[in-house]
Amino acid sequence: MAPYVSITIEDEKAAISTFNVYVPSGTTPQDVLDFAADLSALVVPLITGVITRVAVCLEVASPSMVMAPGADVEEGGQFQFNVTGGNVARITVPTFDETLTVATGIGLDTNDPSVAAFIDALENGLTVASTNTVSPVDYRDGDLAAPVKTYQTFGGKRARSGT
Repeated sequence: MAPYVSITIEDEKAAISTFNVYVPSGTTPQDVLDFAADLSALVVPLITGVITRVAVCLEVASPSMVMAPGADVEEGGQFQFNVTGGNVARITVPTFDETLTVATGIGLDTNDPSVAAFIDALENGLTVASTNTVSPVDYRDGDLAAPVKTYQTFGGKRARSGT
């Protein structure tokens, strides 16, 4: 997939709208970042709202995967964290594997090694190639603490089958 720049614009009613502009696959990450900054500056005189976010999406190598039968983006695993400053952050992973939930209810099995590894990465970060540790934050830049809740979610188009 080609990298893209995503620009979000807000109007006076606090409604937002986003558009994407794709760039060629061979574009370096730094050039995509520079393009994003330059493009957003060109958008400003075209709009009456305000740009609230300029984001860059880059494709990275990912593990080989095969889609499981019945995969459904309406089924999610939600991880809720307390955040520095008293806020709460929620991260929902779509098509969450129902076998990774507890036997009763809709909680996620936090003892499962895959679930535990994901939670640890969100809470403590990952050491990347540069040997720096990159730790996730919420959109306000607040540190994520241990998860408060983990549970399975279902989108509006799919009814919950369990309790």
